Amino acid sequence: MKTKTKKILAFAAGLALLAGVLWFAMLFVGNPVSGFAAKRNAKRYLAQQYPGTDYLIEEVSYNFKFGEYMARVASPSSKDSRFTLTYDWAGNLKQDDYTWRVQQRENTYERLNWEYRQQVETVLKNPEKKLPYELQFGFGTLFTTGDMLTQEPFGLEGLDKSALELDGEYDVNQLARRYGRLVVSIRDNTVTPQRAAQLILDIKKRMDEANAAFCCIDFRLAEKKTDEKEGTKAEEISILSVPYDEIEGEGLEERVSQWEEETRQFYAVMDKEKELELENG
Repeated sequence: MKTKTKKILAFAAGLALLAGVLWFAMLFVGNPVSGFAAKRNAKRYLAQQYPGTDYLIEEVSYNFKFGEYMARVASPSSKDSRFTLTYDWAGNLKQDDYTWRVQQRENTYERLNWEYRQQVETVLKNPEKKLPYELQFGFGTLFTTGDMLTQEPFGLEGLDKSALELDGEYDVNQLARRYGRLVVSIRDNTVTPQRAAQLILDIKKRMDEANAAFCCIDFRLAEKKTDEKEGTKAEEISILSVPYDEIEGEGLEERVSQWEEETRQFYAVMDKEKELELENG
């Protein structure tokens, strides 16, 4: 009797352990029943909501962070027609981001922005024309309506995503002349307006030689830390939205000092506004 009881207890313990392992696994990969329900319901939803289209479900994956199943949908005839249907564990639709992704042209913008980013990287991270200074980071982006640069005191015109043509082919360089923003941070032993002017001018020259356009540049020059200066605050020059057309010509060093002061004032205003928001709840 005791032996039989031990076997039963061992079997029960094994089942409990197996159940625990399965439960733990489902936390990260989901359960196949819910995954099947999400895929089945996604197919029905596509047929009802988007009849006459060639949308296909590429995959259904589980997002363990939110406990959701995501059906990724794409059109084989349209590179910008991609969106996601999100379902809960019971197969109920929680979100359809078609409007944002396709109708509002987020996919189209991301494709063009990625193309521009790659173009800038071929200049700033070209192993054959390595920069003679330490690039902490550098990239390019197409700024859009609602971006900080479209607000005061900058007042630039941003790219309207919704005006883009679905699957449209664009000259990214032409877009970059109006909306291209470089973001560059350099570490150097010398942190002065003169050195900053030299570096900004060098970046512009390299971009021009590669026929890679931009509208403005956010530039930061930070002091390299040495053993003697560890623990001290590093010197830096930080400038927002240096206009392309104002980089060339005499007086660039003076303009750098002016841009740096304007950037300080801008951040001071931003910090004050945040303080007021926190005070007002």
